[in-house]
Amino acid sequence: MDINVIVDNDNNELYLELNIFYNIGLIILGIIAYIFNIFFIYIIWKERLWKQSIQYVFQILISGSGMTLGLRNIIVGIINLTVFDSSIPSYDFLICKIKYAIDILILYVFELSFGFRMANFTILIGRPVFYKNYLENVRNKKYLVIILLFFPIMCTLFYILDINDSKITKNCRIHSFMGEKYKYFFVGFLVFIDTISIPTLIYGLYKVVKLNLNKSAKDNVIRLSNYYNFIYIIFLVLPFNTIVISFFLRADSFLIGLYYDVSMFSIAIVAIVDFIFAILHNKPVKDTAMKMLKVKNKVSFLYGLTN
Repeated sequence: MDINVIVDNDNNELYLELNIFYNIGLIILGIIAYIFNIFFIYIIWKERLWKQSIQYVFQILISGSGMTLGLRNIIVGIINLTVFDSSIPSYDFLICKIKYAIDILILYVFELSFGFRMANFTILIGRPVFYKNYLENVRNKKYLVIILLFFPIMCTLFYILDINDSKITKNCRIHSFMGEKYKYFFVGFLVFIDTISIPTLIYGLYKVVKLNLNKSAKDNVIRLSNYYNFIYIIFLVLPFNTIVISFFLRADSFLIGLYYDVSMFSIAIVAIVDFIFAILHNKPVKDTAMKMLKVKNKVSFLYGLTN
């Protein structure tokens, strides 16, 4: 086994998953993301917050994919550090295909859920009557969840069916296995998301500025809006649009794969920051979390006194 501090393989191609620091980062972020998101889901479910607002329905999907991503990062990081060496072509072909099929599913669920949540917030600010009558409708909530699960599953199946399974030795990275049809679909999907989300973001900013609320309430809305916009632009739009630009510039396959590795790393950061923001600024989540932590602290304290 040969663990590299550098990020190139035997073919002198950049490959982040060979880097020891990248894998340590994956494991650390994976552990934190898994704990935070499973705790977040527990709070929402225990307090039945998902019945109060569709925002929490989206959050369950975001945290569910964030939890799965955390577990994926832990496993991948450990395997990369303990099993694989710099001979990337020796990676098991089937394992690599399964790994990236799971990545695709996580990616679509996370991205779509986060995007829907942001769009939902914009509609709440800009069209509150429509929001209350349609989006907070129990039946419509179910339809949205079905859409947010059905579409990623179909995209994953498309990736699997169109997978490039030629016998030519490949690196274990997502772009190496993408079929030609799926490549165009993936880039087209990202462009479509940009076309819809960027105007929605601008419209949301405009509506937030024009809100007629007292200073405290308006400050809270602005804080939430700024959070959504910052996270979306820095950790989702920029990394994935780098992939789109590289595709149109016909960059080397390994370089596109490298950008994909960075994008998956950035999603892991979002999966952690989302819970931290909720603890700081979401009163129902904050109150429940503090109540649970205090109970656990008391139990630990009493246990210490009796031993």
